[in-house]
Amino acid sequence: NPSKDIKKKQDTPLKIGGLQNVVEVDCGASFSIALDAQGNVYSWGLGESGELGRDAPPMKVGSGDDVKYDLEAIYRHHMTPGPMMIKDSVTGALSAARNVKAIGSGAYHSMIATVGDEVFACGLNNYGQLGHPAGNKAQWNLVEIKELAGCGIVRLCGGMHHSVALSSSGIIYTFGRGDSGQLGYSDDEANSVGGCNHIPRALDPSTFVGMAAASGTNKDARFFVQIDCGGNHNLALTTSGEIYTWGYGDTSALGHGEDADELLPRRLNFSKAKIKNIT
Repeated sequence: NPSKDIKKKQDTPLKIGGLQNVVEVDCGASFSIALDAQGNVYSWGLGESGELGRDAPPMKVGSGDDVKYDLEAIYRHHMTPGPMMIKDSVTGALSAARNVKAIGSGAYHSMIATVGDEVFACGLNNYGQLGHPAGNKAQWNLVEIKELAGCGIVRLCGGMHHSVALSSSGIIYTFGRGDSGQLGYSDDEANSVGGCNHIPRALDPSTFVGMAAASGTNKDARFFVQIDCGGNHNLALTTSGEIYTWGYGDTSALGHGEDADELLPRRLNFSKAKIKNIT
């Protein structure tokens, strides 16, 4: 029930009511999404940037010194899981997302892929991370990323302001912010300060640093099976157990022993590490 203080922390696990047969979960900065076995997707949490994929009223009401939290609205529309909605690009009509096979999120945006091989996104789009031209207007409902239709997308993830998608054929697509190398390719405009590219682009494994040495006669070395994102960097895993990282590197998050950004995906060298036999 609504509380007088909504900023409490939950110290012990709390069962979320209304969700059953959940097969996949993901979370952003301050929200969560869940996919059930029937292909329905639900969201809850802070939805001020449209990341919930459904219309949610403001968390505060009033003005000036009279501003206060609308506890009833927060409980009913933000805290309670609700279905994510798809917006038709032609008619603008809304319908609950159905037949969803994969979900993913960035800090302030959400993405889904359907059995019909379509991909949709919602939330913050200030750097084109929704696959649409960059703008400061939040997208409150799921809109289609047409460039990814028919690409066989099976995995989705996002960082602070960028997105990564993986196809069933092992191809990686990136879009959104690129000024720390998050996009994984060299492009003067996208890699410049504040640069971005909203159009999903398939990465070329032949440009990956260390790929030639990894491939040899192993045909699986170029086939990617898993992706994940940090705030401004990415990781990708191949069938042969090789890991590639790229993006912001000043905190040594890329694993190359250097505090430097990587514009191109670079293979991790485990010969100097204690970790072996990654599968």
